[in-house]
Amino acid sequence: MLRHSRTILAAIVVSLMVIGMMLTACREDRLTFDTAAGLTFSRDSISFDTVFTGFGTATKRLMLYNRNDNAVRIDRVWMEQGDNSFFHINIDGENDLNRMGGMEVRGGDSLFVFVRVSVDVQHKDNPVLIEDKLHVLVNGSTATLPLTAIGQDVVLLRSATHRKDTTDMVMTSAKPYLIYDTLSVGGTLTLQAGARVYMHAHGVLHVTGDLYADGTQAAPVRIMGDRIDRLFDSVPYAYAAGGWNGIYLVPTDATPHTYRLNYTEITSGTNALVIEGQGAEGSMTPVHQLSMHNCRIHNHAGVGVWLEQVSDSIVNSEISNCAAYCVYTGGGEHVLMHTTVASYFNATTIRIQSTQRMDVPAVYINDRDSIYGKNSTSLINCLVAGVRSSNLALVTADTLGYTGSFVGNYLKADSLPVPPATADANTYWTKDEERPLFRQSFYRYKEYKYYDFSLDSVSPARGVADSLAALAYPTDRRGITRTPYPDAGCYQYQP
Repeated sequence: MLRHSRTILAAIVVSLMVIGMMLTACREDRLTFDTAAGLTFSRDSISFDTVFTGFGTATKRLMLYNRNDNAVRIDRVWMEQGDNSFFHINIDGENDLNRMGGMEVRGGDSLFVFVRVSVDVQHKDNPVLIEDKLHVLVNGSTATLPLTAIGQDVVLLRSATHRKDTTDMVMTSAKPYLIYDTLSVGGTLTLQAGARVYMHAHGVLHVTGDLYADGTQAAPVRIMGDRIDRLFDSVPYAYAAGGWNGIYLVPTDATPHTYRLNYTEITSGTNALVIEGQGAEGSMTPVHQLSMHNCRIHNHAGVGVWLEQVSDSIVNSEISNCAAYCVYTGGGEHVLMHTTVASYFNATTIRIQSTQRMDVPAVYINDRDSIYGKNSTSLINCLVAGVRSSNLALVTADTLGYTGSFVGNYLKADSLPVPPATADANTYWTKDEERPLFRQSFYRYKEYKYYDFSLDSVSPARGVADSLAALAYPTDRRGITRTPYPDAGCYQYQP
């Protein structure tokens, strides 16, 4: 009897389920022509960041919902600009919007909508606003999705051989430049104030002559990857390193060359700036000169600055967040003055980097293995820090004979085995950050707080710089005065 009752109960449950499914199917299949029963987009609008003319964008996705109990039939789908639209729409696999009319969407169902944009050349220097609207008509009710993008003409530097060779070249601020593969400049490359250079994936800038990048505080020179959209809504692609290869200054002879960078920003590549000089045959004397003032080199998957066989002066600059060395010096004479070197690459909880930070110091001074001979590297009023306990290394076979000097610095590093004359007592050595050094040395993407290597209010780097040495550079890279108590690094504390 009990078994028979269970069989009857199971049959009743199955019958009810079948009836429910039939009722649901009937409900979903029944069309409604109520004027209030339309479709709705999952987003109010779609906006694209700057789009280079002649190139397409990544595709954005959203949903088109039928929030009604009953099915509806789409009457028409169209773009306001018609066939002249720069926006390309795909709805549930259909690219031809004219074929969307008559499509039915069941109650509670939805459609995928994919949007991308490609902009024709505008023949204008300034960016151009591109606008359109996607309309979906159902039962006399229209759902509208505004679409916007910024179109920007570029000077495209591209070759069928993947390497474009030129001699002297001047880049102005009129339009951005896009280096698609390799640009090799055999003469002098000049980047005027406000020049913008975008590098495509694996892009390389190769210079065998002189380089002059003369930005200003108001109009810096910028060199960066060409992915200027977003990896996630809260994360620009610029935050991911390795988007392009690097800048290589490699003379092919012993002719003295000059490299001058003022207010130049180089971001998010693999190796930012590599200089491998070449002296006269049989001589280890540096013949090339680098002057780098008020620059920022940030977020690279390899090396920040690689200096071999060159005399250089790096002043008021930030070199930060490189997976390998932020600064590598080989043979030559190197002076870093009021410069911040911060190695916090991938110090975040979001996985956006293609590589991990190598366990190497932020500054590596090679006075032993360089093929270019003796290395003299001096740090004056600098700030060197990072996630390691020791962020500065000197490798030398002649400890007592080393000629570099360390004056007025804040160095999160082991003290160096150099003569007392080269390690001034004003330099502050530590292996722990007992107080916050910077405003933001950890990327908190959920709070939209990116790295900020200006000084915290309680930073131990405040007031430790040598005041006499600071007289040569009385303002920091933002123009803030350093007197009367100069701070270490390129940023004077500002409340």
